[in-house]
Amino acid sequence: MSIRNELIELLTTALPTGISSGTRALNTQSYVESNVKLGKQFNISIELSIASGATKYISFRTPSGANTVLLKTRLISTNGGMRYTPRANAVFTETGTAVTITNLNGQSLNTSGVTALEIDNVPTDIGDAFDVVRSANATGSQAQQGIFSGDGLDRVLIKDNASLLSFENLDNKTIYVVYSITWFEGELDLDPEV
Repeated sequence: MSIRNELIELLTTALPTGISSGTRALNTQSYVESNVKLGKQFNISIELSIASGATKYISFRTPSGANTVLLKTRLISTNGGMRYTPRANAVFTETGTAVTITNLNGQSLNTSGVTALEIDNVPTDIGDAFDVVRSANATGSQAQQGIFSGDGLDRVLIKDNASLLSFENLDNKTIYVVYSITWFEGELDLDPEV
């Protein structure tokens, strides 16, 4: 049997009737769309007010169970000069104000295993940066506002681990930062051991 015939055989037996004849369509959807529909895509969106020269920290702790956290999008909007640096291996006390985590499927009863806190203490060791986003500070007509994003790639996070998210004001005024992050929480579709 030729490869062409094997493919036709596969298409006619494995797919819904009509697909291979052109009378039906096979629709596809993105991972994000699937994840939202399954109630496995979560979000944080928080506004921070940061005084001149100050730094605010958020702890982002992944769960220890079977679910893996896969970061999807990271967006930052600001009205001034700032540096955003997520860090691994930081030493800090995980106390502070809980950050609201939302399931992007408003009808789902699934909850996230992630915990996020606006940290109320100064870290002992800020750890190692694994991404950096910076907006320049300026005055007058050169003042910058904008939306910035991290590397934009999916990132698998270590289980039962806290990342320290650092938001540093580089401006000579109080600035406002809106930070939005989305992630998938569940089993990855590809076995990482293969």
